[in-house]
Amino acid sequence: MKLYIKEKRFSWRDQLIVRDEQNQLVYKIKSERISIGNKVHIYDHNEKKVLSIEEKKIGLVPKYAIYQQGEKIATVKKESNLFSSDYEIDKVNWKIKGNVEKEDYEIKSGFSEIASFKKK
Repeated sequence: MKLYIKEKRFSWRDQLIVRDEQNQLVYKIKSERISIGNKVHIYDHNEKKVLSIEEKKIGLVPKYAIYQQGEKIATVKKESNLFSSDYEIDKVNWKIKGNVEKEDYEIKSGFSEIASFKKK
């Protein structure tokens, strides 16, 4: 399945719209403007919150906690590697490989690709 993300510009808070190949709304991703660390909430097409991601400001290595229904389900942390900007998602043992900052990366479980992101 292909999903397309469109950034909504000039809104009061940052918002991304995720649509499927038939241009149907799948998710809305909204960030909080006033918070300690970045906080992002993902809502389904019925405006029900499905996930929250919170940046944890501890130490030098970026770390993000993923919550579902208020319960922490995973942590994303940057791997300590001087040559790449890869991340690891614990609990599911996934790796984010590529350039996250330039929106060109993939998520892998072992050698299997779970998802890929390419900016157009």
